[in-house]
Amino acid sequence: MNDLPSISLVTPCFNQVSLIDAALRSVLEQGYPDLEYVVIDGGSSDGSAEVIASHSDHLAYWVSEPDDGHYPALNKGFVRTSGEVMGYLNGDDTLLPGALFTVGSIFRDFPEIDWITGAHLAIDEEGRPVSVDLPAQWSRWHLLSDRTQRFIPQESTFWRRSLWERSGARLDDSYSLAADFELWARFSRSAKLYTVFAPLGCFRFVAGQRSVAQRDAYMDQVRQIRERERRLTPAGARATRVATAALAVTDQIGLRRLRRPVNRALGAPPELVFDQQAYSFGMTETSTRGAKSRALFERLARAGGDGPGR
Repeated sequence: MNDLPSISLVTPCFNQVSLIDAALRSVLEQGYPDLEYVVIDGGSSDGSAEVIASHSDHLAYWVSEPDDGHYPALNKGFVRTSGEVMGYLNGDDTLLPGALFTVGSIFRDFPEIDWITGAHLAIDEEGRPVSVDLPAQWSRWHLLSDRTQRFIPQESTFWRRSLWERSGARLDDSYSLAADFELWARFSRSAKLYTVFAPLGCFRFVAGQRSVAQRDAYMDQVRQIRERERRLTPAGARATRVATAALAVTDQIGLRRLRRPVNRALGAPPELVFDQQAYSFGMTETSTRGAKSRALFERLARAGGDGPGR
């Protein structure tokens, strides 16, 4: 275990006294050997700060004071960190037991990987599992396509500090709701997102949470980010249309078997799957069909002289 990379996690919290203890314990009780855990409380008045204080001996840093909201709190926390691998866990979510060891071992064993994400697993306010989705494969074109309705599960997403630094080293909190998606979009400019075929964290369904109450406003910001990123990409509009059409085909009954070749054609990397014989994670092989399909996609995307910004 001594060769595992250091991991820095940040948890933002505001008036979550009934949930924050479970979030903190899900991280601290893993016993990860090189963990730097920072908690930023926004000046809670419900007892959350007292709960955080009870864990202070095991935290690298914590504070409870008024701030400007969720994403500014995360930025405040990240400047306090120095670990090789980074991530954040919201105060109402949890990590699965042993998740940090899985994360650390993947980044140790695959130096070419800059960021990873896992399956989406949801729990309710009582901690009962209520929903699970098979992991999705991701590429930059998946992110930019309006056809993609799924989202990268933040609680199961981790990245190298080197990627964070070359992508601006901050969340853009001018996007008050979708700064997470905006960060993923910047990451996707220079690094492939690898999918781990396992859940790493649990998203918690909470009555009245803003991810549900403000979904339409969130999607408005996502559309703005997608449009900006398309303008930054040569033939971005045309390539996105081709990707959207390809993804639409895989949603049709009888054609879903094409999903994996289409994902590979769009640039999604191999998945990370646990190999029972090797007793470690390994990459699924990239098929020749996927490579040929990708070459075809790139030709279609370039065709017609769209050029950058159109």
